Amino acid sequence: MATSLEDNESKEQPEPDWLCIIQQQLHQRDLREKIPFEDISITYNQLLDENVELSQRVNNLNQAILQFKQDSWNKPSLFNANSSTQASESTEPSPENDKKQNKKNRRKTYTEDAQNKSSSNYETESLKNENDSLRKELMDVYRLKKENEEALSRLKKQSIENEELIIQQTRSINELSTKHHELTEAHNELKEEDDMLKSNVVLLNKESVELRKAHDNAMKELDQYKDENRRLTEKLLKLKESQMERMDELNEEYEKMRKLNEVALAKQQHEAEMKLNEPVPEMLLQRRHTTIAYQSPQNHAQKPGNAPNSPPQKARHRWSIAEFFGVKDEKKENKSPPNNDTNGRRAHSQSVTEADFTVNRAPIVDLYGPSLFNITPPQLKSKMWQAHSSDVCALHFDQTGKKLISGGTDKLVKIWDAASAQEIGTLRGCTSSILCAKYAPNHAFICAAGNDCQLHLWNIKTQRQIRVYNGHSNKITSIDFTHDSRLIFSGSHDRSIKLWDLETAACRFTMSAHSSVNDLCISPDEYYIATAHLDGCVRFWSKRDRKELFKLTDHQPQQTNGVQFSPPDGIQILTSSKNGKIIVWDLRKQQKLHEIFDKDFKNTNLTGKPCFSPDGQYILGGASVQSTKLDGKYSLFIWKTKTAKLEYTLTEHTSQITKVVWHGRGGVASADRNGMIAMW
Repeated sequence: MATSLEDNESKEQPEPDWLCIIQQQLHQRDLREKIPFEDISITYNQLLDENVELSQRVNNLNQAILQFKQDSWNKPSLFNANSSTQASESTEPSPENDKKQNKKNRRKTYTEDAQNKSSSNYETESLKNENDSLRKELMDVYRLKKENEEALSRLKKQSIENEELIIQQTRSINELSTKHHELTEAHNELKEEDDMLKSNVVLLNKESVELRKAHDNAMKELDQYKDENRRLTEKLLKLKESQMERMDELNEEYEKMRKLNEVALAKQQHEAEMKLNEPVPEMLLQRRHTTIAYQSPQNHAQKPGNAPNSPPQKARHRWSIAEFFGVKDEKKENKSPPNNDTNGRRAHSQSVTEADFTVNRAPIVDLYGPSLFNITPPQLKSKMWQAHSSDVCALHFDQTGKKLISGGTDKLVKIWDAASAQEIGTLRGCTSSILCAKYAPNHAFICAAGNDCQLHLWNIKTQRQIRVYNGHSNKITSIDFTHDSRLIFSGSHDRSIKLWDLETAACRFTMSAHSSVNDLCISPDEYYIATAHLDGCVRFWSKRDRKELFKLTDHQPQQTNGVQFSPPDGIQILTSSKNGKIIVWDLRKQQKLHEIFDKDFKNTNLTGKPCFSPDGQYILGGASVQSTKLDGKYSLFIWKTKTAKLEYTLTEHTSQITKVVWHGRGGVASADRNGMIAMW
């Protein structure tokens, strides 16, 4: 039954297209070659038959001529017959009869000869005519024979050519048959493979349905895990915020306790000084061999009980907890004894600017660093607002990540609440576009610089300008504080690097940079100073020796617009150029680790350099070219540092991205030429 069903199926199945094509080609070849050859063979056979008939006719004519010749030679003549009759008559005797008979015979012979002559002439003429007709017919026969032989030779040649064509066609037929056999075998194999593939497709469809179900289940589980992760991260952030708030409360309590301790210590010291300044009884003086008295030099001359010639007393040293952090004790300098009016007037006459610098000399411990958080790249925009009227060229978070400063071409520096995007304050004083702005590490100052060739310093608490540093002759493109917040480096397009003392506003030294400086940063150990230049080089300088140590030239001839040490150790360094090339270097070997060159990423802005994530695991860059996927949009790109592979693309800005920053607690902030700031 199975074989019969298979036979029926094979019968019902239509012939494939390739077999029909071959059959059509064979039929066309038969029409073109086989049928004409059959016609030629038929005509050839007919000519052969005609030739045979003509040859038989020629033979018959030859035989007829020979027979006629024999008959003509064997026929007796009339003259011979008459002579024989006369001879028989002359044999009879009698002379008279002989004479009469001779006369009669002569007359007869004459008449017979005349008759014979006329009859023989007639016969010869008829024979001549018949012979001529036979000759003509024979000539026609020979001519036809020649023509038939010529046609036969032509037909033989044509038959030979046709035989060769037949041989070639048979060969081609054999080849086509072999090909047909091979194609049928291949068709059978392909049919078997097709059947197998159909069965595999059925199985794959079943598996795909199962996998789709598993994928849907996995996506549901993933959504659940994402929700759980979101809840956990929110809980963790709340916990961290509570810890930060608790830390702030502890810091406030510590400050209060410190102030109370200072007041208590001051009271105790004042009481001790008062006790020491009291007169000693004479009996105690006599019992002791030596006496020691502690008295301040100011009160020594004013006490009425003291003798004018008494020796000067030593001033007692007073300790405070703030001195361990490098902060001077203001109350020791400002507080005066109750009887000292001159010292009080001196304390009140101190300038406000000196107080700004003396109060904030202590280094601040970074309690909000990246080690407290698990850095994950952002994927969604949290908020976006209009910060400036035009280009935003500078962005920087404070150490807590709660505040953000921005500077633009509108000559303003603005302070923002990163969580609510509310403006906290506006710092004025710059006379031209701002290209860079930074918080001091001690969170006491903000410094900004730009096209006016000056550095401007503001006090954060009072939000007023306290210093202006002059010395550069071209625009300042980058600044960076030292860790103790006492010094600041600046790089300019006047091909110089300067070190400034914030308190004295003096330039400590100036280094020739050999080319216009586009960016500058200090290594975490403050041993290196790295600069990116207009000539495409990245140079490294010794802070101590003020000399160039080495340089990297792989970005040439493009100018470099960014350089940054990897947090937290600075072993690696990130460099970038205006054509979009990003290189990660190993400073220990001065070798390339990775090179990133994405066709969709490019930033030609002076301030549009990429940056590391706070843990150094990712690289963030903003583009100044439109996205290929969304018209009129500009994207942020996030690459993995170890693999140099693109991880995420964030597209939201509607104009060229001019600045990007990444903070461990504050997240990612980006700005564009429309004056917009986006938080991610």
